[in-house]
Amino acid sequence: MKKVDTTTSRTGLAVRWVPVVDARGRTRMEMRWTTPHRLHTSSAA
Repeated sequence: MKKVDTTTSRTGLAVRWVPVVDARGRTRMEMRWTTPHRLHTSSAA
């Protein structure tokens, strides 16, 4: 199962599926939320 596509939600966070190996050596897919590089926070000055 390969899910390498990143999708962007309405909130602007990017969701991607990454394989995670647990202590027993099993691989499961988990969602990781990241901020896209094109979004920059600006100060409210």
